[in-house]
Amino acid sequence: DKPETKERNSILYELLQIGKVGLICICNSRYFLLSSDERVQSRLFPRQISFEPYTVDELVAILKQRAELALINGSWNVKTPETISKLAQGDARIAIQTLRNSAEIAESSRAEIISKEHILKAWNSIKDLRKKYLLEDLTWHHRALYNLIKERPGISSKHLWEAYLKVCNLEKKKPIATRTFSAYLARLKEIKLITSEGVEKRGRIFRIL
Repeated sequence: DKPETKERNSILYELLQIGKVGLICICNSRYFLLSSDERVQSRLFPRQISFEPYTVDELVAILKQRAELALINGSWNVKTPETISKLAQGDARIAIQTLRNSAEIAESSRAEIISKEHILKAWNSIKDLRKKYLLEDLTWHHRALYNLIKERPGISSKHLWEAYLKVCNLEKKKPIATRTFSAYLARLKEIKLITSEGVEKRGRIFRIL
């Protein structure tokens, strides 16, 4: 899902023409299939394997290992990785960075142990980094939609579509189809970057989280 739609369709179509070639397509979401043209979809027939976000228990195990290697004995307790893992929402990068920031905050305040207050302070400083990581993993079109919602909180789906078309025209990008537009918004909601609600006479409106 990194190449633009037209380029991706061309790449997949040419590879599928070779014959006796198995393709492993790695992407951040299933939505790239929706934007594939019919020539590709009729030949691809993918078997989908989902890699779900880390569970809290899995993140706890990762953070315990990192803490044992990097931190001084006694500077953290069993609650430290548990608290961070619940905040990280399945993202190991964010969990590890929060652990590091928590330790640095505790050290700068000359505390002997990482407290919940240190963790929350670290988390508040890193929430924007989580958004940055998530947006970097998405396509230009996802980011364009997110930025439009950020600039115009409470924008309706109709006005969002119109604003998106204007941005595509300015940036000389080919717009995605309307069904893909809906799928991309669903993806932004799924990873908790935006929220939406129904409003009388305006349909759905969108805001960032």
